[in-house]
Amino acid sequence: MINTAVRGLIAQADTALPKEPDTVSPLMEWFNQLPVVIWGLLITFALFALAGAALAKLTGNLDKSFRFGTQYFETEGSKLSDNRIFISYRRSDSIRETGRIYDYLENQFGHHAIFKDVDTIDAGDDFRDRVKEAVGQCQILLAVIGPTWLESKDEAGRQRLENPADWVRLEIETALKRNIRVIPILLDGVPMPRPGDLPIALQDLTYRNAAPVRHDPDFRRDMERLRKVIERHFKDSHRR
Repeated sequence: MINTAVRGLIAQADTALPKEPDTVSPLMEWFNQLPVVIWGLLITFALFALAGAALAKLTGNLDKSFRFGTQYFETEGSKLSDNRIFISYRRSDSIRETGRIYDYLENQFGHHAIFKDVDTIDAGDDFRDRVKEAVGQCQILLAVIGPTWLESKDEAGRQRLENPADWVRLEIETALKRNIRVIPILLDGVPMPRPGDLPIALQDLTYRNAAPVRHDPDFRRDMERLRKVIERHFKDSHRR
C-alpha cells in the first residue's frame, strides 16, 4: 500500500519534469535503488557488530591467559574466594627478595589473594591470633628461606626458630598442623634445612618439595614455574 502510494506520487511529480523519451526519471531510479542501499547499510552494521564481538572475546581470552589469577577470581566468583597465598618470611633475611615475589604474585593473582604481614595486619591486632586466622584461610603457604633464615638470632643470642612465639615459626607451624600446602622457597641456592636443624614442630617442612627462586636473569623463569604450581593447586582443589 505505502509503496504503491509513493510510486503514484513520484509518477505525478515526474509529469512536471522534462525528460527524454523512454528513460527512467531520476526520482524513480533513486526510489528503485533505495532497498539496495538499506540492505547494504544493514549488512555493514551486522558485520561491524560481529567483528566487535569477536574482538572483545579475543581480547578477553588473551587477558585471561596473561593474568590468570585476577581474571580467574573475577569470572569464577565466590567459590574461589578462599584461594589465598600466605607468604612467610623473615625481614632481616629476605625482605627485598620477598617484596619482588609478592609483587609478581600480586600481578598474577590479585592483591586480595596474597597475605603478607606488612600489608594486611592492622595496628592493634594480636599478631598470634591474626596469623593463625590468616594461615587458616589460605590454601598455600610460601616459606621464603634466605641465607640467614636458619641462623637468625634474637637480642639475647638465641636462635629465633627455637622460640615458640617467633612469628616465622608460628606461621609455618600453623600451616603444617592444618595440613596446608607449604612450599619452601629457596633463595639463590640456599640449601634445604635438615630435620635436625629445626625444632620438632617444624621438621616436617624438610620433607616438602622446595621451589628455587634466583636473582635475574632467572627470577621470572623461576616465578613462572611457581605460578603454574599454584595455579594447578587452585584448580585441582576445586575439582574435588
